[in-house]
Amino acid sequence: MKRTVWILLGFILFALLSVTIYMYFYSKPSAFLNDDELLKKINSTHTTAKAVRIQDTISVDDFHYFVPFQSKTGGHGTSYWEWKKNKWQVLMIDTVGQPLLWKVEGKTPSTYRIVWNLHPDDKVNSSHYYLTRERGYFITGDQENYFPKVEMVKKITHGKQSYGVVKLSKEWVSVIDSLIKMESVKQTNFYDHFTLSRFMYLGWTPYDRSGNEVIIEHSVNGNGYHVDDIDLEFVRYMDGIELEQSGGK
Repeated sequence: MKRTVWILLGFILFALLSVTIYMYFYSKPSAFLNDDELLKKINSTHTTAKAVRIQDTISVDDFHYFVPFQSKTGGHGTSYWEWKKNKWQVLMIDTVGQPLLWKVEGKTPSTYRIVWNLHPDDKVNSSHYYLTRERGYFITGDQENYFPKVEMVKKITHGKQSYGVVKLSKEWVSVIDSLIKMESVKQTNFYDHFTLSRFMYLGWTPYDRSGNEVIIEHSVNGNGYHVDDIDLEFVRYMDGIELEQSGGK
């Protein structure tokens, strides 16, 4: 009789433990935080952010949000959120609003997003984003390798919003995915360390309403505070000289 009771108790404990683990790691996200909760979390985590207004809450997918905000000093910042361990957690808070590439799932280029929150004083009306690779040639043993030049452009009009989140086009995803697959054959640990800038780079050029190139000043001053693991990649500024030389403008 006692043995049966112990077996039953063991089964119950195992079931409770299994449910707890599932809820902790695999539960579906609850409703996202409201503005007051976001401001409280941002300011308690990054005390110099001085956030006073949440501009928007943008769902990247069911488990990730991009939240742009304004600070007490008039700055425009960004924050990155993930449903993790059964709660919404902030991954990074940045008081700089220049474009970055958020690789939400590093192995899956279709999840990559270009994100930004540009300061209005920079007067950016539109941006051109470039996915670029220079021609290359090298020899590995008896094998010759040649890489043709790649330059793909995506044009974005900002309108009145200072912030935004943009998916990569199918063509860009296809090119990046081909790099991952090609290099994964050579390196067994490549998936865990993929950096786009090792093979190509993502660049951008901002323009004002008259179509003149803008020199960014207000959107690059600030600092970031990393809270948890997040894969962000710098978007390189490309000036007119570079574009004229490459034929990209």
